[in-house]
Amino acid sequence: MSGVAGGQSRSGSAGSSVGEVSVNLGESSVEKASVGVRVFSGVIMLCCLTVLLIAAGLDPSPNRLGTHMQLGLAPCRWITYLDIPCPTCGMTTAFANAAHGHLLAGFLSQPFGFLLAIGTAMMFWLCLFVTVTGSTVYRSFLTLWRPSVVWILAGAAFLAWMFKMWSHLYGGEHLL
Repeated sequence: MSGVAGGQSRSGSAGSSVGEVSVNLGESSVEKASVGVRVFSGVIMLCCLTVLLIAAGLDPSPNRLGTHMQLGLAPCRWITYLDIPCPTCGMTTAFANAAHGHLLAGFLSQPFGFLLAIGTAMMFWLCLFVTVTGSTVYRSFLTLWRPSVVWILAGAAFLAWMFKMWSHLYGGEHLL
């Protein structure tokens, strides 16, 4: 009896229920980012674009530091008083070089700053994609933020600073 009832219900509405189920499965299998996530992604995209456009408008300093002074900022106090670069010395120059397509010069200006510039460009394109398409690809990048990754980035920043100090103190200008 249940087989007949099941058969009758299937035969009576087989076309519409199967069509609805396949359409619903198609819609639910492609999850879209919420409007809030898309707006947030758009804001991050605009911030990245602003940084990259500012960097593109700067002339990279040939001595690999001091480019930030074109923005009206003061010279680095560490260089002025101690004759050693601070941890962020050369980052603006690295961004400007990367924005101009001078990748090796950007890396030699400040390796971590160069990585940040490349990361900023990648984040721009990722956020543009999420904003326009509603893709949830950003979720896979959120899983990367673990304490070990933060420690690796901190170590990379420290090594980049050591490279910058060596380059400044021992004439690393010959590297380019």
